[in-house]
Amino acid sequence: MDFDRLRYLAAVARTGSMRSAAVALGVTPGAVSKGIARLEQESGVTLLVASGRGVALTDEGSWLAQRAEHLVGEHASLTTDLAQRTARQPELCVAAYDVFATWFLGLLGAQFLPGVPLSIRERWPGEVEAAVATAVSDVGITYTPVAVDGVSHEEVARVPLHVVVRRGSHRGVPFAALPFAVASHPISGAVGQFGPLDGWPADAPGRDVRFRTSSLEARLDLCRQGAAAIVVPSFVLELHNRRARAADHLIIVDPAGSIGPLRRRIHVARRSTTTGRLAAYVDVVTAAVRAMCEIAPAT
Repeated sequence: MDFDRLRYLAAVARTGSMRSAAVALGVTPGAVSKGIARLEQESGVTLLVASGRGVALTDEGSWLAQRAEHLVGEHASLTTDLAQRTARQPELCVAAYDVFATWFLGLLGAQFLPGVPLSIRERWPGEVEAAVATAVSDVGITYTPVAVDGVSHEEVARVPLHVVVRRGSHRGVPFAALPFAVASHPISGAVGQFGPLDGWPADAPGRDVRFRTSSLEARLDLCRQGAAAIVVPSFVLELHNRRARAADHLIIVDPAGSIGPLRRRIHVARRSTTTGRLAAYVDVVTAAVRAMCEIAPAT
């Protein structure tokens, strides 16, 4: 089946008419009509029927339009990924969950790869591995490894996690009554992933979740406002407090035995075929991640 004709059918299903589909695609209504007529010949089924002054999709037409919409989306994604792969200039591109994307690049560039052009792409767990597998990124950092063909994981560090609040906030509030802001994103295919993204143990007592965000910076801002407690790695707490004014410093909340010590395993994801200079860069990234995870909050 001709791809353009499938695009025409998907556009008719999406917009509701041949004329609107033609406008969306930048072609004439006649081109859409002829294209779908040819598609009916190619598929051997009736896709559209007259309905009032317009058209309606048959059951077969609706089914094929849904499949065509998926193919159109895949085609657009393929085009974008190929453009990113061929056009990107940096010598090293890192894909990372936002905990690392926000706080890691400066350390990597200043102390470990000075002079090497760097870029970082924020990706959710699973998307990190997809970026590495397709060479959109050279290396990935995650604490929720997801199995993807052609990508291997190496556990490189274990980082302590802390429940923190803004200094002076929530005084006298029992730990069990603290309002929390947590990360929200579905994960599929995770290896050994238990509990939510921020590392709260699956067997720990429940908590009062008031906010769900897709951004660490949004959770940090809620914490700075005194609106919520959050869970962060030790290096995030220390680096945040180094940069923030004293009034916005975050402090560790003693859970009084409610939960045990929190730690997350950090993994570096690389393509199984990585060699040469890129392999050496990946080794440097691994060393930088280990160094970052050793940063402990000041007491």
